[in-house]
Amino acid sequence: MAEIIHRELDPQKSSISLIIWDVDGTLYQSSPNLSEQYRNANKVLFKKWFPNRSEVELTQEFLQIKEQTKSSTQALSNMGCGSLVEVEQQLELYLDTKKSIQPNQDLVVFFSKLTDLYPARHWAVRNGFTVSTIERLSLIGFEKGQDGLFGPFEKVIGTFDTYQVAKPSQLIFADLLRMANVPAHKILSVGDRAEIELTPAKKLGMQTALITYGKPAEKNKDIDYIIQTPYDIESLMQ
Repeated sequence: MAEIIHRELDPQKSSISLIIWDVDGTLYQSSPNLSEQYRNANKVLFKKWFPNRSEVELTQEFLQIKEQTKSSTQALSNMGCGSLVEVEQQLELYLDTKKSIQPNQDLVVFFSKLTDLYPARHWAVRNGFTVSTIERLSLIGFEKGQDGLFGPFEKVIGTFDTYQVAKPSQLIFADLLRMANVPAHKILSVGDRAEIELTPAKKLGMQTALITYGKPAEKNKDIDYIIQTPYDIESLMQ
């Protein structure tokens, strides 16, 4: 069940026409293995771009910039490792997502039932490339159907190749709202990081849900609902 934080669950006000799902850490729980792969990839880029600087110094600078940008890839780009797209291309050379993302047929079946029972549309929006976002959804078990949709997702969007910026850029969420063609209050943004997926959505009037997988929830005025797993989303649609 969802925990209501800042919004009363009124069917007239909280009916949902579109759910915008983050992918990493939201549709599947973050993996320590994948986090370690990213850390190792960062070290490789540090040595490539800054051979005369210490890893400790570079790591401190990276963490400071990441705190400001809220995006690891954007932080590396700001440090001078290339454009956002170029940095992501370099990072993906060192990632083996097949070792970190497990198939989840239960989730696939759940989404199938969810789309049958409720009229809401579903979009997947991830910081990364669209093709690698589709690859991660495929690892979970979602497939492209005869209707052209990828599993339940009407749209799959990688922010780097689509917008050349990363969430939490307001540009992204403003364009999502434009494409949705429904009032903002009928859109629900779901993610595991409030500052990145929820705050920019909330600024536009969207509803927001933080997914925690049992971790303590952060206190943030931009969180309307707290859910433990994707399966709890149904409690917001009844």
